[in-house]
Amino acid sequence: MPRLSLWKPNKGNDYKFADRTIKEHFLAGGTGVFVHKYIGPHSQTDSVSGDQPVNKITSELNVQDLLFGENRDRKYDPDVFDMRGVYSVADQDFDLTQFGLFQTADTIFITFHIGDMMERLGRKIIPGDVFELPHQNDETRLDSASITLQAKPSKKFRKGETITGGTSGVQATVVTYNHNAKTVRITPISGNFEQNEIITGDRSGATATVTSFTPKENLTINKFYVVEDAARGQEGYDPGWWPHIWRCKAVAMQDTQEFRDILGTGENADDLKNIISTYQSEIDINDAVINEAKRNVPTKGMEVGHLYVNQIDQHKVDSKSQDGTAGKGIDIAHTGTSFPNSIQDGQYVLRVDYSPSRLFRKEGNRYIKVSEDFRGTFVSSNKGLDSFINNTSNSPVTDDGKERQYLSKVIKPKVDN
Repeated sequence: MPRLSLWKPNKGNDYKFADRTIKEHFLAGGTGVFVHKYIGPHSQTDSVSGDQPVNKITSELNVQDLLFGENRDRKYDPDVFDMRGVYSVADQDFDLTQFGLFQTADTIFITFHIGDMMERLGRKIIPGDVFELPHQNDETRLDSASITLQAKPSKKFRKGETITGGTSGVQATVVTYNHNAKTVRITPISGNFEQNEIITGDRSGATATVTSFTPKENLTINKFYVVEDAARGQEGYDPGWWPHIWRCKAVAMQDTQEFRDILGTGENADDLKNIISTYQSEIDINDAVINEAKRNVPTKGMEVGHLYVNQIDQHKVDSKSQDGTAGKGIDIAHTGTSFPNSIQDGQYVLRVDYSPSRLFRKEGNRYIKVSEDFRGTFVSSNKGLDSFINNTSNSPVTDDGKERQYLSKVIKPKVDN
């Protein structure tokens, strides 16, 4: 009598029977999952950098940036694949066991039938693939209605202000405003806006012509997740030790550069980015913080008006102002970006090419630093970086004709000899 063994080196009838049964469970009880198939980074044919190799053929095995190990410009198949998956739905809750606030429902573990996956997708699900869950469609959005504008207005609409239609008289509250995409997301108050009518913001004074109005019910969206890890699930092995289930760990998809193929760039009014992205809200919050800081602290430096000042020291800067001006009864003889050719000893020169402006006093053959403009206007650091980050100027010395360059292109890695 032969020895009994559940293990068989070949996938026989027992395996096929179990596989069909498991597949039927997924088809009958699983939820619909739209899979956006990642097919690799966009091809790079003109790269001269050693850390960004030339990839003429798009493949999932390509790496766009070898230095950082990133695939920032991901390419997705234009076709969307309909599959069946199973996962446990969890309540929206915060995980307080670690530093910060993390939503536990932002990470899901979803399983698929391996045979069905290979048949529909043509390969296994890998990190970078994106899931779209239609059963998580949000039909209760508060900011779903939108207005598309004919052109960018000279003034920007403000979040929270009320806009009024010049023809219809309809009023609505601005939820977000995307200046580049020429879209205003609103919470309708009464009625619908008409095409070609002019809307006006009550606080900003911005005016624009309406191209189209999309009501709330037409803007429901699905929930998107991106795969972080995938492997055979331990619950998917049959008694014969053959796997049938593919288990994926996926997290909520964010509006980042990697998913431009799915979300769009935001420059078109119908881009998905304009609906699910929180970028504009974050910019509005940041601008509000900066404006409040300017209101509370209009100038920088120390507040010393309550301190005693020795009136005998006439040659010193008045500490009550700390704004780079001369002392009491003393005038500035010259203001500019350089020292004058002729000036008398004891006179003051204010150099405005320094940051902050710096006050000097002529003493013989030298200029002695007296003070700096400590009380200059408050400016946040990101405003100083704005001219670099949002630089759109052209340059004749760069390969692409733009002044703004990525650090990875400017700073080239070199091999140590």
